[in-house]
Amino acid sequence: MTAADYEAALAAGPDDWNAVWRSLQAASLAALAGAAMFWVAAVLTAVTGWDYFKKSLMFLGGKQS
Repeated sequence: MTAADYEAALAAGPDDWNAVWRSLQAASLAALAGAAMFWVAAVLTAVTGWDYFKKSLMFLGGKQS
């Protein structure tokens, strides 16, 4: 929905607010999906970082695991 379509829907009044509501719901779902993918990436980064750290301990003089 373009800005002009949004303004037209608001100007039309309550009869056409369903179009505005649908666009807001789609934006909300996209934001939720983006946040979920962000956290999946963060967890995978932490897991692989921990794995690299464990594997580097033998080169740093620590215990081997």
